[in-house]
Amino acid sequence: MPISAYAQKLAPPTLPEGLIKWQGPASYTQVTAGNPPSGGDSFPSILLGVDEILAISFMGTYTGNFEVVPVRISAAKWALEWRALKTATIGGQSQTSGTEAAASTNLSAEYANLHIITRAA
Repeated sequence: MPISAYAQKLAPPTLPEGLIKWQGPASYTQVTAGNPPSGGDSFPSILLGVDEILAISFMGTYTGNFEVVPVRISAAKWALEWRALKTATIGGQSQTSGTEAAASTNLSAEYANLHIITRAA
């Protein structure tokens, strides 16, 4: 869920971009491989009012417990895969460092900054 955003529209030919503070979901759903993949923390382009998200990069969570890995579903939809950086009980679930957050993990206390590059609507 987006908490705050700073967007900057740069002069052509560059693309609109922004920095978003993102809050984790209250109940995480793991990413399922497929064509397209499903699950994860949904991030549709409609949240930003744009047609397409071209790229998402991240800086990790404020706590250092997780990293957020962007997964492209389609031009208009991405998912965020939360991966544990610590082996511990976090968000009510047992986490293992280097693996995806456990299903149903409460990530609402976790925040990450995401750098987004879009194609404007």
